[in-house]
Amino acid sequence: MSCRGGEREGSRPQGSRGQARPAMSGEKGVQQALFDAVLEDDAAKLREMLAGFPGMDVNVVDDYGRTPLLIASEKGHAEVVRVLVDVPGVDANKGTHLGRTPFFVACESGRAEVVELLLGVPGIDINVANNDGISPLSIACGKCHDEVVRVLTGVPGIDVNKANKLGWTPLLVASYNGESELVGMLLGVPGIDVNKANKKGETALYWASGMGFSAVVRMLLGVPGIDVSVADSERWTSLTPLAIACWNGHVEVVQVLVGVPGIDINEADKYGKTPLSRASLRGRVEVVRVLLGIPGIDVNRADKYGQTPLYLACNAYNESDAESDAETDTASDSDADADAVADASSHAYAGSRWSEVARLLLAVPGISLGDESDPLAILDSAREGGDAELVSEVERVHVKQVMGPLMIALVRGGVPRREASAVAIHGLPNDDSLRARAREMAAANGS
Repeated sequence: MSCRGGEREGSRPQGSRGQARPAMSGEKGVQQALFDAVLEDDAAKLREMLAGFPGMDVNVVDDYGRTPLLIASEKGHAEVVRVLVDVPGVDANKGTHLGRTPFFVACESGRAEVVELLLGVPGIDINVANNDGISPLSIACGKCHDEVVRVLTGVPGIDVNKANKLGWTPLLVASYNGESELVGMLLGVPGIDVNKANKKGETALYWASGMGFSAVVRMLLGVPGIDVSVADSERWTSLTPLAIACWNGHVEVVQVLVGVPGIDINEADKYGKTPLSRASLRGRVEVVRVLLGIPGIDVNRADKYGQTPLYLACNAYNESDAESDAETDTASDSDADADAVADASSHAYAGSRWSEVARLLLAVPGISLGDESDPLAILDSAREGGDAELVSEVERVHVKQVMGPLMIALVRGGVPRREASAVAIHGLPNDDSLRARAREMAAANGS
């Protein structure tokens, strides 16, 4: 898998990336020759210069603030690096105004051989971060440089939990990118903190779950002490890893997470929505199917707006009543949002993924179709969707739920079946279509 961009600093000044522009001085010719030798990867020429000009300043910088060692490290000129680090007085930790040191740029550029050379320099700072707080290990993870990460994770003293200014650790970066090989290397470092969150409260498990990387999720769940219920603290809704996986429709991840002993499948976010509510709102058919198969799933739990999973599925296109959840979107789901908007604009509810979710929920024994304050809420929402078959199904379930218990009670009390049916029909909410459906069903059953 290729990386998804990695972490980067600001752009360089205008000009050629490959050409070093040395600071001018009385020794500008010598300095120019020094930079030329480095850029041309000419170690022999560099040795001749150092022998011919004893005391040459090898820590001189170009207009970008780069030393010869930094340039050689970034370009992977290993032999030139080997020559420079042997020069007395070389400053192997001298960086640019952006905080990019020779070691940092070698890790950023994936120069594993140079990284190993620099590790042998006494006093080299392997954890020095750039101005954004990004460490060499973190940038190597962000760029998916496997060999560099393999070298760094084996170095004593590496700070595997060092976070940047936004709180992103190397493990968070690798998990977000779905790089299972890098995640495996990081998890092997003693002292790794798998539950360390960024400043928004997002953990490695949160992002691996939200992006749908099931292999990474499995690796993280195998770490003793992993917290599967930690929710993001500043990211809109306080979603758990299970909730974000349901929201984004990652079926395999959901299947893995619901198998974790002790996980709360009905845990609600700050809007009162459960994972099932989130999946229903988003029309995640296969996720809903998985959740409905779990013992203890609460299909009737309402959010703080009084909306149940069934209501959300039936009400997907009623923008005046449904809660707008645009703020809970993630970068991984922009395509799904575009599809949802397109569906909503055409009002093509019939046959949509939301109508299929509604049918799955209607098939659950004990599903609630409303409450005392609004007994027709679900039915009204289904009607607004325009799916005639779904409306018929909701009416059928409604009649069975209301009339069934009343009919049984009346018949057991000695009331003739036909009379009991008439009484039960009047026990329905005052809705002509619903009562007509009830009379049809009663006639079909000989009542």
